[in-house]
Amino acid sequence: MASASGWVSHLTWQVLHPAERGGFLSAPAPPPLARLRDVPRDGGASAVYFLPPAPGGAGEPVLLGLGLGLGVDSARLGGRGGLASALANAGFSVYWLGQSGHRGGATVNFDALVERDVPAAVRQVLAHSGYPRLQWIGHGLGALLGLAWAGRHAGEGLASMSCLGADVRPVKSARRALVGGVAEWVGEPLPLDALGRAVSPLVGARHASALSGGAPNAVRSLLYGGLEPVPCALAGQVGRWHRDGLWARADGTGAYLADLERVQAPLWVAQAAGDSTCGQAAGSALLEAWGGGERELLQLGPEAGHLDLLLGEIAEREVVPPLVRWIAQWRRSCWEDADGGARRVC
Repeated sequence: MASASGWVSHLTWQVLHPAERGGFLSAPAPPPLARLRDVPRDGGASAVYFLPPAPGGAGEPVLLGLGLGLGVDSARLGGRGGLASALANAGFSVYWLGQSGHRGGATVNFDALVERDVPAAVRQVLAHSGYPRLQWIGHGLGALLGLAWAGRHAGEGLASMSCLGADVRPVKSARRALVGGVAEWVGEPLPLDALGRAVSPLVGARHASALSGGAPNAVRSLLYGGLEPVPCALAGQVGRWHRDGLWARADGTGAYLADLERVQAPLWVAQAAGDSTCGQAAGSALLEAWGGGERELLQLGPEAGHLDLLLGEIAEREVVPPLVRWIAQWRRSCWEDADGGARRVC
């Protein structure tokens, strides 16, 4: 935060919240990630980013799908470097998929990401890592992308699935439906990154609690450097899910949840009682819809919100350690065939 705008934001926060302790941000901004070549698509492209494993790590691939509007740095925020650093330190190669907010924003909806961007990104990750399967960790919309991809391809290429706050049973909300409709009407990507940076100094404890239930400096860190533009068509489709109370394709051909019965893979689900974004019925609905494989549910209390599943002190204390242990439990599935024979693509 050495830039002039960074110092202005910090000083503004100090003036507005003189009694607050803990610092403006929860930790300094992480260093830039390596970027693999873009995933090509008509009208734009998604970007795939890469964090290498710690020295000596085998580098089994983990692909992170992030929530609506969350940028690639959101899983690296926090005093210990967040979920991504924990995975890299455990020897995994960590990959991210961007949501295409910078280009092609008028046409990129959820269905387009599932049909084109996600399969192309998966192929790219497997080719780059040299493994035939990957483990997917998703938060919010990123979990829904992984689930929809797995259902569409019957789990091919999937070693395990982990979902944090996956809203597979959207709660009807006129407010969210209206926001999505307005975003789609605007016809341009929503500049959440610029808006978040501008409002970050205004956020105090009361605002942080209303936004996510997370610690104020963790929420400010996310707003200041952890957001990315959102494709307007994607926001519009999410709004329709909350209008209808159904996670479904835009063309009306069916609900995504029904496709999950085709997937045979380990499933780990985390939800928080204080999550105002993902209803409490979603976790049990996901576990029931899943086709087969070992399943595990982590339930956090009312003190935890949607963002606490991914970043901040609660995530680092209660979510990241059991999740990394779960991922490590299934790392052999990234390279071991069903008959027990080892195979790695070199």
